[in-house]
Amino acid sequence: MHIKDIDLNLLRLFDAVYRTRNVSRAAELLDLTQPAASQGLTRLRLLIKDPLFVRAGGGVQPTPKADRLADAVRSALAMLEQALNESALFEPLQSRKVFRIHMSDIGEGRFLPDLMVALRRLAPGVRLETSPVASSEIAQTLDSGRIDFAFGFLPTVKDTQRVELLKDRYIVLLRGPPLHQTAPQRSGAAR
Repeated sequence: MHIKDIDLNLLRLFDAVYRTRNVSRAAELLDLTQPAASQGLTRLRLLIKDPLFVRAGGGVQPTPKADRLADAVRSALAMLEQALNESALFEPLQSRKVFRIHMSDIGEGRFLPDLMVALRRLAPGVRLETSPVASSEIAQTLDSGRIDFAFGFLPTVKDTQRVELLKDRYIVLLRGPPLHQTAPQRSGAAR
């Protein structure tokens, strides 16, 4: 199966049936007749080669394949809707955008508290999701749109917009004798 074979409306139907667990209610939500919804569901079942939903008391229950698809379909639909409804200019006070950010745990501790205070004041509807990405995948994840920003020491990320926020240095603290001292030599004769 290829993405070119899928009609976006079939995915909207799938999501509505999955959420309501009822084909008739899903049809109402989408302004479809019940026969049109059933026909669309049949087309999707044939394309995906899975029944997707089986009859259950008062509605339908998802199959394991439908359960695996549900989050991806909902996320893709939400992303498309957000992209289509987003104005050309970013309006911080009105925005409800979710920004996905790569940060290490050290970065979260260093930057997030101040960033959250500023967002609450300047863009109260904006939300942040942070998750670390393997350093070898950061550029690809930025390019694909799975993350919007990456904060940190990123020497492997090339050919992208970057802004230096600060120069920092790390200090390592150890318990024990200073590193420049060596242990005293023991000497003695064997008896």
